[in-house]
Amino acid sequence: MKFNDDISTSGPVASQDVNISDHFTGYKELPSNGYSRLFRAQRYGQWYMLKGLKPEYAADPQYTAMLAKEFALTVELNHPNIVRALSHEQDPVAGDCIVMEYVDGRTLDDFLKENPSQEVRKLVVKELLFAMDYFHRKQVVHQDLKPSNILITHDGNHVKIIDFGLSDSRRFAILKEPAYTQSYAAPEQLSGDEVDNRTDIYAFGLILKQLFPSRYGNVVRKCLQPLKEKRFQSTDAVMQAVGEADFRRKWFPPVAFITLVLVTALCASVKPVSWVKGKIEDYRILHSTGDPSLTVGSLSGLFSVAPDRQVRFSQGNLQYCAHGKHRTADGVAPGTWRFAENQYDIIGEPNSNASPNYEEWIDLFGFGTSGWNSGTTSYDPWDWEIENIGYYPGGKWENSLTDSCALADWGLYNAISNGGDTPGRWRTLTKDEAAYLFHARKASTVNGIPNARFAKASVNNVNGLILFPDQYKHPDDIALPETINIDTAQYTSCYSASQWKKMENAGAVFLPEAGVRGGLEWLPGSGHYWCSTACNSSCAYDLGFGNGLLGIHSQNRSFRLYGNSVRLVQDADKK
Repeated sequence: MKFNDDISTSGPVASQDVNISDHFTGYKELPSNGYSRLFRAQRYGQWYMLKGLKPEYAADPQYTAMLAKEFALTVELNHPNIVRALSHEQDPVAGDCIVMEYVDGRTLDDFLKENPSQEVRKLVVKELLFAMDYFHRKQVVHQDLKPSNILITHDGNHVKIIDFGLSDSRRFAILKEPAYTQSYAAPEQLSGDEVDNRTDIYAFGLILKQLFPSRYGNVVRKCLQPLKEKRFQSTDAVMQAVGEADFRRKWFPPVAFITLVLVTALCASVKPVSWVKGKIEDYRILHSTGDPSLTVGSLSGLFSVAPDRQVRFSQGNLQYCAHGKHRTADGVAPGTWRFAENQYDIIGEPNSNASPNYEEWIDLFGFGTSGWNSGTTSYDPWDWEIENIGYYPGGKWENSLTDSCALADWGLYNAISNGGDTPGRWRTLTKDEAAYLFHARKASTVNGIPNARFAKASVNNVNGLILFPDQYKHPDDIALPETINIDTAQYTSCYSASQWKKMENAGAVFLPEAGVRGGLEWLPGSGHYWCSTACNSSCAYDLGFGNGLLGIHSQNRSFRLYGNSVRLVQDADKK
């Protein structure tokens, strides 16, 4: 190659061999999960991404149909923040594959590890919403929005949404089975109900919380409503809410004090000052952001409750008092919810005083008494009746604390003051999850017992049940627990508060024997913890245990009108 010596003339600065082929060359296989196989390859002097099927799936008609459907959906999407699908080809290396543009970037998770500025994060939110609005208007639901499916380019930090492999559109009549990633799935995906654009909005709420842990609290809460009807109904509405939040953040601080003073002065002439102060306090509670940490109030141990699902337990049993106010999924309500300070703390006999005006703490509750009025008669935490019919969420005994009645779950409806102070962060285990936790999950070997899941013991002079996490190493200087995995065991092992603290730090959970409230009578001598699953017209499922013959029944049943303990959990990332 001959170069021009005139420095004013543009030209190559070095000689190199240029190999421009109309066939793919320079294949490099990239890490991938699931059924897909990814390659980076070069053609016409440019890089492309090839998405095919792993060998074990390549001959399966269902997976070849999924690949064809993904191409048919994405080839019609032409947006700067969505990776482009260019063709569907047969390649000698990748096999049956989709040819896509190659994106030089990193996942949203890796991008956040770089601690980007607030302005750059806002750009990501803006472009993500623009892309979602575009494909929603095309009647496409992604169904698998998560940080690993969002690339951020190295050049300019722009969004590129990838992997429409689980996506769907109303114009397709095939491959309609539920599809999702557990940790970003909306309630309707988990229950197998119909999905739509609001399903993606739920996932966006989780992503927004990661991008801005404390900036858009109200937007996140509405995105994460368990019921689709209570979420934002369109991506455009989410955009508007984000814009309004930014506007309030900019202008509210300098005028807030003056506004509140004027409101107080104007209202005082027609309303008592206490009424005005109450409204201001309601506003403060409603618009507070809560603790940005997703694990505040949770213990460290991870417990499998399904083959692909793990949870963390709250730091103690749920407690309530009528004093104060707290935020709920649909506003502000009287009373305060909290977790017990220690795992072995119980209220005991004072539960007999439960009433609307009782301002001390209680920790035994009837089934579904989160405070959410679902149309039944007994839904407040202090309620008690002599008929189980009063505890039917939504007025039907078949309803569990899930799906349309999910807000009857204490943790989904209420902000827990020392558990993040935000509604929707916690939930109750289902009957099937409790059964898996106690009888099916794989766990560590403790005291020579493989898959050690539980043991009866006394902690700080309180009888109860120890749960061992999936991975557990017992502290060397503390006696090993006895009677592991034995339902009918006695409380033979005893631990002091300081000894238990070491076991807790190793991941263990303790469910204290807090008794039962029957009407307004406290009945000690057993532990009963509600599951979220309804059983029949009289009962709901609970986890029941005691000394000796009562044993542990992960599918035990309890009358709905009984006051049982509540121990909430928080979903961990899918493993």
